[in-house]
Parts: sequence; structure tokens; C-alpha cells
Amino acid sequence: MSPEVSEWLNLILRWIHVVAGIAWVGQTYLFSWLDARFEHLEKSQSQDDRVWMLHSGGFYSVEKHKSLKEVPPLQWFRFEALLTWISGFSLLWVVYYWGGG
Repeated sequence: MSPEVSEWLNLILRWIHVVAGIAWVGQTYLFSWLDARFEHLEKSQSQDDRVWMLHSGGFYSVEKHKSLKEVPPLQWFRFEALLTWISGFSLLWVVYYWGGG
């Protein structure tokens, strides 16, 4: 493999890996925060308490579902984790096995 191709592949895979990893960790913190917030609301037993979130200038009320009938699958979270792993192993292959590092 030519050095130019190897360097470009290395750069592209590193950025994909970093961005996907940041998104994956960010979703993990979001879901952990939501879970802790819902546990706090369940202990308070108040009907007026809701979890409110702000995103893109809009306010959203978040509800916890007790069954899986109405909950959509968490596709983005799955793809963020998959992309982080695939880009990490691809980067490992490029750097150590193809000698691109």
C-alpha cells in the first residue's frame, strides 16, 4: 500500500472512530442520567413531577414505559457502538498489520 493511501486511510478511520466513540459515550451518559432521574421520580410518588429535556429549542417531556409494546428500538445507540468497534479494529489493522502508522 502506498504511504499516501495509508495515511489518508489512517486519518479517516481515526476521525470516524473518535466521533462514533463520543456519540456512543454521550448516549450512555444520557440513558444513565434518565434512568437515575426516573428512579428518583418513582421514589417521590408525585404525579406532577416529569422529566423535561431541551433539544434544538424545543422542550420535551420524557415518559418511562413499563412494557416493550410501544417502545421503539434504540437503533442509533446500536449503530454508534458497532461503528466504534468496526472503526477501531479497522484502524488497528491499518496501523499494525499494513504498517500505516
